[in-house]
Amino acid sequence: MKLTWLFSRRRKRTAEELRQPLKGNNFVDIKEIRNATEINIKKMTDSFPEDLEKLQDDFFLKIEKSQLSPLKKLEKLYSFMDEVYKHINKYTTCKKGCSYCCSYYVTISDIEIQFIEQKNKGIKRKEQFDTDKKRVGTPCLFLKNEACSIYESRPYVCHRHVMFTPDNSICTEDNAHIHKLQLLAWPKLDKSYNLIRAESGSNKLHDIRDVFPKK
Repeated sequence: MKLTWLFSRRRKRTAEELRQPLKGNNFVDIKEIRNATEINIKKMTDSFPEDLEKLQDDFFLKIEKSQLSPLKKLEKLYSFMDEVYKHINKYTTCKKGCSYCCSYYVTISDIEIQFIEQKNKGIKRKEQFDTDKKRVGTPCLFLKNEACSIYESRPYVCHRHVMFTPDNSICTEDNAHIHKLQLLAWPKLDKSYNLIRAESGSNKLHDIRDVFPKK
């Protein structure tokens, strides 16, 4: 099982700041969060019925050889991830009602824009996309009552995002992207996603709030 790290995207904090408890509901120390996260990931990987790396490899080979359209391949990718996450969801703190990550950057490709339009009646992209706007801290326009209103067709980055921390206190805007945390890496799923984007004829990425009008 491969792992990766979530690194800081904000200013570098001082040693004193890094020793401070996190802001949040439980005021848990970052070292305790890291230890609990690593234990949770190990429990998940040890109990998984099949080798995750092999599952990814096999899926990529199928997608690479398939003659399906990019839209159909994207649907296959999402379905595959949904099946894998049926097991992973037992070990993640991510649950309906927690929407902190919906105020991060939500990147979306052109093929995913088509997919959302195809799967959701009445949703159409803007004639001209917005650019250069501050997006961190602004909730996704599809967030309704603390839940995703296009959950089944949500972007790849949303399908992929999962936390193994003991609670969601580190996911708040104050804490997100400040500390290093262990996460699962999905190299072959990322490769499948990038292949689908390339086959669609566009690798360009946008923030979802720049693409769709808010209703």
